Amino acid sequence: MYDELTSLKVKAAELAAIIECIPDAVYIGGPNGILRANKKALDMLGFDTLEELNQQIEVLADKIKTRDLHTGKRLTTEEEPFYKAFFGESNERDVLTTHIKSGKEIIVRCSAAPVIVDGQIIAAIAINTDITEKVQNKRELESVVKKLKRQNEELDKFVYTTSHDLKAPLNTIDPILQIVKDENKSVLKKDSVHLLDMAIKKVRDMSDFIHSLLKSATTLEKVKELVDLNKILNKVIASLDVPSNINIFVRHNLPAVYFHKYSLMQIFQNLLSNAIKFMDKERGVIKIDCRQSDDKYIISVSDNGPGIAKHELEKIFERFGQVNKDLSKDSSGLGLSIVKDILKENDGSVWAESEINEGTTFYFMISKS
Repeated sequence: MYDELTSLKVKAAELAAIIECIPDAVYIGGPNGILRANKKALDMLGFDTLEELNQQIEVLADKIKTRDLHTGKRLTTEEEPFYKAFFGESNERDVLTTHIKSGKEIIVRCSAAPVIVDGQIIAAIAINTDITEKVQNKRELESVVKKLKRQNEELDKFVYTTSHDLKAPLNTIDPILQIVKDENKSVLKKDSVHLLDMAIKKVRDMSDFIHSLLKSATTLEKVKELVDLNKILNKVIASLDVPSNINIFVRHNLPAVYFHKYSLMQIFQNLLSNAIKFMDKERGVIKIDCRQSDDKYIISVSDNGPGIAKHELEKIFERFGQVNKDLSKDSSGLGLSIVKDILKENDGSVWAESEINEGTTFYFMISKS
């Protein structure tokens, strides 16, 4: 008998230690009160002792203002998870409670089940987990997602409208140039016809490019493909108005990379346009090269232009971050920020090195995979 009593005491002590070690709040009892609880349970609700906590469920629920998480409506005694467990129903519910000392609102996930011995319910046990931070983070994330969705919808409308407005004059210029060529072909010199053909081709290339940008900007997932850098650069350079005093040198054996084709075209178009636009030398030189590491390609676009002061190098990648204030240069100040955003979306990066009066080199890094 003594041994059995000792064994029961040991088991009771072990159970008490286990309950105390559980990181969530543990309550054991019935409709008439809480008979056992760990310190976490007392702290969660703001009680100092088990005696304070040991109250009828109806009274306790009224003190801590138990409410449904989604509706905010007070729970009836019969709806309380602990009460339902005592009458045989294992259940789980997310509820709002109020800390009795601080008045702080807490969101609790209450999991409750009956304690059954020889077919009889002798008690109920509830394990409460504080999910306040988790729910708040989820709500904040949902709010951010909703905001981003709204911004994307506005951006899609902006892209569509802008692209339409850009294509409208091109759709007028193309047939006009074609009419001028057809009606005057017999009197035009060969060089003039050639120039008109070039103009028509550039108008159509630009129209196709705008169409592609519109398509890619409104596609949620920009599909990557194997892109030949030399072919892409040939297309981009052909679409630019390169003055006769500027020479562009492209390394002939640039690699093929996995990237979204038209995003890559945007990158090169912005970098080359800037190099051409701000060139201040009589003999301008722009070079495009590439080196590689184990898992990255580092592509460079260098020029012998005016250069950028070192303290301005970070600013140029900001939206509207213009360094050159020459009003004769038509620049929105968005080009380099777009380059940065594209590369950031693709786990890449962009940076610049420069010396005043000697030129600038832009580097951008993209993954091989």
